[in-house]
Amino acid sequence: HQQAENHLKSGAHKQLARNCEPYCNLCEEALTGKELLGRGLTEKVLWERHTQLDTHRERAERDFDWVETPFPAYRETTKPQAGHTRCEVCHIDVLADRWEEHIAFVGHRIKRILSIPRRARRSQYNAPGVSITLMKEGVNFGIIDISSLRNTSSISKTLVVTSHQNGIAILGAKLRSVIENRATAQTAPFTVAVSPRALGKGQRVNMQVNFIVRDRNLQGVFNDYVEIQFRNNHTSRNFVICRTVRAEVGNREALEKLMPKVEYRKPVPKPVKAIKAETMDTVGERWEDPVRVPWKKMLPGFDMPDQIFDLVAGKSPKGLVEKVKQTLMPRNFDMKTFSQFWQTLIFLEELQQREDLRRYSMEAVSVSPFGSLY
Repeated sequence: HQQAENHLKSGAHKQLARNCEPYCNLCEEALTGKELLGRGLTEKVLWERHTQLDTHRERAERDFDWVETPFPAYRETTKPQAGHTRCEVCHIDVLADRWEEHIAFVGHRIKRILSIPRRARRSQYNAPGVSITLMKEGVNFGIIDISSLRNTSSISKTLVVTSHQNGIAILGAKLRSVIENRATAQTAPFTVAVSPRALGKGQRVNMQVNFIVRDRNLQGVFNDYVEIQFRNNHTSRNFVICRTVRAEVGNREALEKLMPKVEYRKPVPKPVKAIKAETMDTVGERWEDPVRVPWKKMLPGFDMPDQIFDLVAGKSPKGLVEKVKQTLMPRNFDMKTFSQFWQTLIFLEELQQREDLRRYSMEAVSVSPFGSLY
C-alpha cells in the first residue's frame, strides 16, 4: 500500500490523471466528492468513503468475484476525437475503421489481460486454513422418492466448515446456477444459506444444504454446485470453495432396477500388429503408404457461394445473426431444406475459422527454438 500511495503522489500519476476521475468498477459510477480532490481530500479517503456506502457493500456481497482494492480505478473524462473510438485499456483514441485491427494487436491483448481485476480463486479442494467435509463425494441426496415424502417438503444435508487458523471469515454461500442466472432462489431445487461471520482457530460451523420439493410430479436428476466464499484477512484476498450437489428424483424401485448389477471394468485392449513400412528399392519412385486409405475417387471442391461471402465477410457482428436467418437460412426445417440448412452452417463456420486465424496473424515476428517447440 505504501508503494501505491507514493505513486499517487508522484508527478507521473498526476500528469496521467489530469483528464481522469476516480471510478468504481463495481458500481459503474464516478466517486462522489471528486471535485474536492486537492483540497485536503485524497483519492484513498474518497475511496474509503465510497466503500462504506450501503449500495456498494450490497453489490460487493452479491458479487463473489469482486476483490476490494485499497484505491479506486480511474476513467477518462475527455471525449474521443471525431471519427475515433476511445480504447480504455490503452488510453488512446483509435480510428473507427481501424478498431478491429487495434484490438487484434498483441500489445492491446496483453494490456487487456493485465487490466482484468483479480478474481476470487475457486477450488473444489480445501484451501489453506479452511476445510469443508464431503470433498470427494460432494452433497449427494441419493434417490428421493417423492411419494414417500408426505409430511415434509424438504430434505437437508450438512456441510461442516472448520477453520484451522485465525483471520478467516465466511462471506456467504450461493448456488452456481443462481450466480450464473440459470435459476433463481425461488426456482432452484436446492437452497443454502449461511450468515457472514469471523472464524477463530478450530471453530466449526454447520451449514445446511436443502433439497426443496416444489412439484411432486417432477422427476429427473438435478446437479449443481454450492460455492462458499471466504476471506483471508491476513492476505486481504477472497477465495471460494465448491461442493457438488446431486439428487435423483423418481420411483425408488424403478431406479434401482436400472442400476448396474456388477461394477464396470474397462476391457483390456487387444495388441495391435505393427505394420512395417515398405522400403524403396529405387530412388525416385513414388512410395505408397501401406496403411493409407485407398480412395475410390477424389472428393470435389466446394467453393464459398458469393451470396454468403458478401453478406458475412468483413461485416460488423451487430445484427448479423438476424440478417443470416432472414437471408440465408430456410424458413422451414424439413427433409427438403435439410441439405441447404447444414450446408449454409458449414460455410459460415469456415468463414468464422478464417476470421479466428486472421486475428492471430503477425508480421515481422522472429521464431526461435524453445525446447522441442518454436
